[in-house]
Amino acid sequence: MKTLTWCTWGLLAAACLLQAAPLHADDLSSQRKLMGPPKSLTPADDPPPPQFTADEKACLVKLARQAVDFSASTGRRYQARDVPGSLRGRDEVTYVTCRMAGRMVGSIAGEGRDIPSAICQAAEFIVGAKEFAAGYRGDKMAAAQAATIELEILGPGQILHWKILANISNTIAPGIHGVAARLKRTNDNPQEDPLARTKWMKPSVAIVHGYTGAQMVDKLLENAGWLAPQILAHHDQVEFYRFQAVHLIEWKNDAGYAELFRGAQTVPASNETREHLTALIGLIGDHMINRQLKSGLFGYLYRPRDGHYASTNNGTRQAAAAWAMACAANATSDPRYGLACLNAIDAAELQYVNDNLNVAAAVYPTIDVPVTRPDGSKAPAPISLGQSALLTLAILDVPGNKELTPIRDKLAAGLLAQQRLADATDDDKKLYGSFKCYYNDFPDGNNAFYFSGETLLALMRLHQVTQDKRYLDAVERSFDYYRKLFEGEQQKTLKQAMTAWHQQAWALAWEVTGKKQYADFVFEMGDFQLSFQANEANAPYPDMVGGFLNESNSAGIGSGVYLEGLAAACRIARKIGDDQQAKKCEYAIRIGARFVDQLTFKGPDTFYCISPAEAIGGVKFSLENDNVRIDNNQHALCALLAIRELLYPQQK
Repeated sequence: MKTLTWCTWGLLAAACLLQAAPLHADDLSSQRKLMGPPKSLTPADDPPPPQFTADEKACLVKLARQAVDFSASTGRRYQARDVPGSLRGRDEVTYVTCRMAGRMVGSIAGEGRDIPSAICQAAEFIVGAKEFAAGYRGDKMAAAQAATIELEILGPGQILHWKILANISNTIAPGIHGVAARLKRTNDNPQEDPLARTKWMKPSVAIVHGYTGAQMVDKLLENAGWLAPQILAHHDQVEFYRFQAVHLIEWKNDAGYAELFRGAQTVPASNETREHLTALIGLIGDHMINRQLKSGLFGYLYRPRDGHYASTNNGTRQAAAAWAMACAANATSDPRYGLACLNAIDAAELQYVNDNLNVAAAVYPTIDVPVTRPDGSKAPAPISLGQSALLTLAILDVPGNKELTPIRDKLAAGLLAQQRLADATDDDKKLYGSFKCYYNDFPDGNNAFYFSGETLLALMRLHQVTQDKRYLDAVERSFDYYRKLFEGEQQKTLKQAMTAWHQQAWALAWEVTGKKQYADFVFEMGDFQLSFQANEANAPYPDMVGGFLNESNSAGIGSGVYLEGLAAACRIARKIGDDQQAKKCEYAIRIGARFVDQLTFKGPDTFYCISPAEAIGGVKFSLENDNVRIDNNQHALCALLAIRELLYPQQK
């Protein structure tokens, strides 16, 4: 940061390791009330990160390794000699971090006149701490060999005169930017050095701890406990900065380094070949198989940074995971997928509805448990239409499914029984053709946008397999209602939720009937999706290319859902001969596959995980949220399977 002169690095130890008097929540709340609106900045306002050649980056990582090993074996500081002259005299802030199995054992900003000197000093301090070899009975050399070294070199800062800290998430993207707070000189002591009042939080802290932008600032102020009374008394004296950084990880697999951007290497779109997608599909599928429990259910939510598994669950997402295993079983020769699907189907039970043994819904006895009303009484669990629809799809598509036909038919009857038909008891003709979202007495709510598409897709697949016209009739009967629902909805998030499943269903309906209105609806939804996809021309950051942006201008695994629908749109656009629509969709799914690749743990980006091997193949919620939920992998797997066959069909 060129606006400040770095002269006393001993005062600037890594913010994540600072221990100061914590602030109370009321203090932080008071600070926000005191301050006025933030300055609006875009990524284009940032100064660039420090610039280094590939050889210089390799040299710095190699130097850090030499410095750690030397200090571990001798107890002294390494003297950097064989480094390019271009690295001398540069005063960028440089953090050295050592990790063992994802756990940070030291992270220090080195004090030195240039980057090599700073690295050598930081390495000496880290190795000299007793915590460094605590897990190796004091054997520092053994600890050094086990450690992974990480470098973060901070670029010049962009000053932000922040007022409402709660809005900071929109301008500090965790993992790309760090944040600094500086207290200006006060009237009480005009000569005091403002550097002594500067506290930092570096980019990787947000990744490791899962902080949002606002949490980064809160933690920064907590670590700099002396700032609290000063902010309250002199809130106009505080400056906040954000900055970009070069983030290098020692990558032992090839004795080189990996450059991280927002916690992962930016994946080039040129990587997305059939061979690469096949390998990626294998990683994602293996992760799902490895998370399947003895009960047949899949481990629902996993937090890689500390290995925690959540106790929450969701039956609809479990059924979707079963279907993903069936899709993978058909697309590969790996029998594990089919077995995983059958085990997942076994985890569900049938619940008969309407007092008719031929009409059933899918339930999960360990998930769909009774709920407690406000008065303390118990009510049946809400049994969703989505569970039955997705389990029906799993049964239809899993190899060797003949024995499951009776279950399939009962579930299918249950789907048909949920459609609203006009008869003497139908008071609201506006709902004609729509489906009730729950088998028991629960209102549809916004789930009309979610479960209807899965149901229509299941009915179309039932028609394809059985040629029973009842299923096609039910789908066609619903068209007017759902098209009007989509076109009349003003809330963008609900329209988004509806698109992908409906695109897949109406694409099949067009293929069966040839009715143009069904294809038009698929393309209408696709054009809506493309309006919020980040492409190579408008993406705020290169790792966002292909992602679908949400209201906070971030992108996550919801992108996988849209890609499933766009793949269906691409398929029928080719069949119709609509070259313009096909090219739009092909580009969207190509860069979309790149983005799903970006979200998938593959190796270098597991540097902070407590169990890197367990994280590999998991698909993150977003670029900022590394939690892995089972439907993240399900949507990614289904999307990539469809995209691979569209872009790179298997040669006969």
